[in-house]
Amino acid sequence: MATLTATPSELYLYGADATDLSAAFWIAMLEGIPAGNVTGDLNVATAWTNSSKPVIAVGAPALDNMMGADSSYLNFCNVQAWYNNAALGPIDGCGTTALDSLELSLAQIQAALAGTTPSTSITPCSYNGVSCTN
Repeated sequence: MATLTATPSELYLYGADATDLSAAFWIAMLEGIPAGNVTGDLNVATAWTNSSKPVIAVGAPALDNMMGADSSYLNFCNVQAWYNNAALGPIDGCGTTALDSLELSLAQIQAALAGTTPSTSITPCSYNGVSCTN
């Protein structure tokens, strides 16, 4: 399996509500991701995704919005699954609670920067009962 090792400027975060958007900006600041690579706008996140950019959907509202925006999207467990499937869709940063979403999204970013898969005990959310693609 090929791996993707991304630079901070190659990663994108989408938070659909105030809590998750705040978490996205915090992660960006912590990991050196440009503030311009963080959005609370579904149209921007969808455009990034359609341009083959890895977008972490931070939290359930973001995942639900992204998956509902395009029925051809897949929900990916991590950036390596996204990269190896050559398909479009958000990378799952959705946990059961806001804190879980923050932890999972941070783990997704750190794994993408290291060229690995996330190391976390948080299980990503499913969308309409469909689990993420490995």
